Amino acid sequence: MKVTWDCKTVKVKTELGDYTNVVSYVDWKVIAATMTVEEESISEELTGVQKIELKEGSDFISFDNLSNDIVCDWVKDAIGQAKVYELEHSVLSALQDKVTPEYVTMTIES
Repeated sequence: MKVTWDCKTVKVKTELGDYTNVVSYVDWKVIAATMTVEEESISEELTGVQKIELKEGSDFISFDNLSNDIVCDWVKDAIGQAKVYELEHSVLSALQDKVTPEYVTMTIES
């Protein structure tokens, strides 16, 4: 099982001081996926929104030079290492429950 972060969807402030298209909010996803189980890929995801502050004195990266990795680093820094661990553990646990459930629903036919 593998965990990936998707931070590609953002809300930008069109102008902020001398800058344009400044990332202000990130719609993030934490995704856990299996390779394949009986020809089927199984996944689970958690989603959220994180406000991003442009810190005074930090290097500004123009929107055209952003990547998923850069923005995910911003999100992870903003929410903190403990919350990142909690989210990744939670999504992996939910996926594990899908792959090998502790309980299943069955119907008695007679």
